[in-house]
Amino acid sequence: MAFLRELTQEEIALIPSYRQFWYEAAFSTTKLNHKQVQEAIQSLYKIFELDTPSIHFCNNLFALIEESRGFFQQPYFCEDGSVFPSQVMAQIHELQMSFFESIGHYDLALTSQLKVTDGQNVECNISTYLQQTLLNDLPVCFEGYEMYTHWIFPRIWYADEASLYDFHFSAAQRTLFQAYDDIAWQSYRQLIQTTSWFAAFESDWFMCERPKAFLFNSDSTLPSAILFVDGEQLTLL
Repeated sequence: MAFLRELTQEEIALIPSYRQFWYEAAFSTTKLNHKQVQEAIQSLYKIFELDTPSIHFCNNLFALIEESRGFFQQPYFCEDGSVFPSQVMAQIHELQMSFFESIGHYDLALTSQLKVTDGQNVECNISTYLQQTLLNDLPVCFEGYEMYTHWIFPRIWYADEASLYDFHFSAAQRTLFQAYDDIAWQSYRQLIQTTSWFAAFESDWFMCERPKAFLFNSDSTLPSAILFVDGEQLTLL
């Protein structure tokens, strides 16, 4: 990773544009382009050497969980301790972590300037809420891991992290610790930019339509609630 003090003035001047781009991706309420979504999924599954799955679009996160819960068969554990309910979702996370390995380390001064929001906190709140209210009678192998599992793809958190990767791979490549797979990065970048929350499996992909609105309290940069296209609302704070 680049240290902020090592960047040129030209590179520093680019930081706000990367942060703004990924903020807009994280909190986009633009209707999904289903064709772009399908292309992003096809590209990713090609990297994983899998056939393109059947794609199901859901109006809200409650419907997404209800439609996909029967596909949760066992937890999948990543090297960094993250837990996902499907192998494909774990593979996506491992792909993300491979990009961090190319960067090599964190520089807090630079990371704070590229940070979009506290995405991990938002996604943990969403996942915990869904688990506590909707996920009952899970396979016994999930016992003890329910509160640690990311039941859906952590959209806001991964957009937050993508700001850091995108800046290094596009604007500050000279600072990389090791080479990265550009084909994999472009596929992953397209996925984060064009999709929303989802649950992904080898045969099926359940995609939530982007919300109608994110609601914020006046004193917080984190959303207090999410309003979906069909009027359903998920309260976070």
